[in-house]
Amino acid sequence: MWGERNIYRSRTPRFTRRRRRRSPAPAIVLAVILLLLGCWVFNLTCGRKKEKPPNLALEYLNRARPLAEATAAQATTWSQFLSRLGELATSREELDSRLRELEEQCRELWERSGEIEPPPELERAHASLTMCLEYRYRAVQRIRPDLVNAVEAQDLSAYAPGVTDNLRLLVFSDGFYRYFREEVTEKVKGIEGMERQDLPEAAWIGDWSLATPSGVDSILKAFRRGELRGVAITQVALDPAGKSDASGVLRLPRTGSLTVTVSVENQGGRVERDLVVSVKLYSDVRTSPARQEQSISQIAQGSTVKVTFKGLKPATGGVRNVLEVSVSTVPGEVVVDNNRKTLYFIVE
Repeated sequence: MWGERNIYRSRTPRFTRRRRRRSPAPAIVLAVILLLLGCWVFNLTCGRKKEKPPNLALEYLNRARPLAEATAAQATTWSQFLSRLGELATSREELDSRLRELEEQCRELWERSGEIEPPPELERAHASLTMCLEYRYRAVQRIRPDLVNAVEAQDLSAYAPGVTDNLRLLVFSDGFYRYFREEVTEKVKGIEGMERQDLPEAAWIGDWSLATPSGVDSILKAFRRGELRGVAITQVALDPAGKSDASGVLRLPRTGSLTVTVSVENQGGRVERDLVVSVKLYSDVRTSPARQEQSISQIAQGSTVKVTFKGLKPATGGVRNVLEVSVSTVPGEVVVDNNRKTLYFIVE
């Protein structure tokens, strides 16, 4: 027994030197800390709310509104343009420049509308806006040459059909815009956080009667209303020249041939074209007049053109001669007394 007891005693220390197992608690704590740190760094969903998806209708409205406001401003410009036609028609260049500027603005808006992608629920509304802007661009593009050419036209009725068709195109564009405005306003009504839901009115043709033949006639007549147009004979010079006597009759030295120079001035506010200057010469003994005519292709506003007639045969021997000089009138000319002059002269 003693031996057995010693054996057990010799083995007992092995059991007392057995290694202790480490606690997993520190590792778990470290893992939790790293997890929380990862959530914070990478913006995971650890205790944070998810962001709301963007409102596509609101985003569309914010992109389309500048186009609506721009075409509304153009509507005001167009209305002012029509009210000033009589003034603008004094210069083809000025009228053409104003219309070209408006045409370019309309083209730019139409192109910008093609860069906007609407949400599915607003596709038809956006298509309506695009049609509106295209129609306005096409109308201004086509009406420009008609109005510019009508500036110097004697027959305005030739341009009335084209102006009528394009004004109707503007009426259609107003209809497309109204549909766009109503649809978008309805779709975005009540959206949270939106300050403005309204879109501006943008009617280019407030009175639809303007797009009728009678309405177009009134528009084209504005080219003539209140406009200063007119030419005048400012001087008639004879060669050989004479001296006026007490009765106002010129007395010329003896000559068998007379030269007459007529000065014609454009006293209006626009270029005048295709004027006819004529002279008639007759006398107390030769009552059948001798006639000559010449044309003036163009006179700028404020300018004077001289026309010379040669080879006129006056009566001699103290016989009274009558020289009538005239220039054709221009459309809308009110004062016509200065378009003709009559001279009486005697060749010694």
